[in-house]
Amino acid sequence: MRWRRQLIAQGMDLSQVARKTEKIFFAKHTSFADRILAGYVPLPGEVPVLHLLRSWHRRGGECVLPQVVYRDRHMNFAQWVPGHPLIRNKIFNFFEPPDTTPPILPDILFVPMLCCDILGTRLGFGGGFYDRTLSFLRTKKPEVFAIGVVWQDMIVPYLPREKHDQHVDAVLTEETYYQLS
Repeated sequence: MRWRRQLIAQGMDLSQVARKTEKIFFAKHTSFADRILAGYVPLPGEVPVLHLLRSWHRRGGECVLPQVVYRDRHMNFAQWVPGHPLIRNKIFNFFEPPDTTPPILPDILFVPMLCCDILGTRLGFGGGFYDRTLSFLRTKKPEVFAIGVVWQDMIVPYLPREKHDQHVDAVLTEETYYQLS
């Protein structure tokens, strides 16, 4: 909520953020037809990305959202079509697609972050879900491309990286796009 209040105080509402991030993202990613994009339903304070998935879908791309089945395992991804209902995850109290389709491996993955550094080291919410998921995806589909999504002022010069930490390949903010690998 703090970020939302800060953006509004700066005169930028979330619809402006959505338009800016959409323009920035689609200037870099122009091939949709055979690509699967994984997003997330943002928690308070996270940069919104559902508008990017809606645009991706309108352009002919497939969209998936994460599902958490077990606390200590990687996340699965299930198909999501804009407008289709989501259910509340009973363990973690966030929204996800119903568990009615087999897991899908994405090609591009939006990764929410609290902050990151200029090398792609990310700080998440402490559950390790994205670290486990990226590790799993990179063994199954090495070409998976992880885009960290964070507010511009949360990029720091350096974060320590532990052995299990998974980096992102690019960073998308409300201001710009950083290609890191």
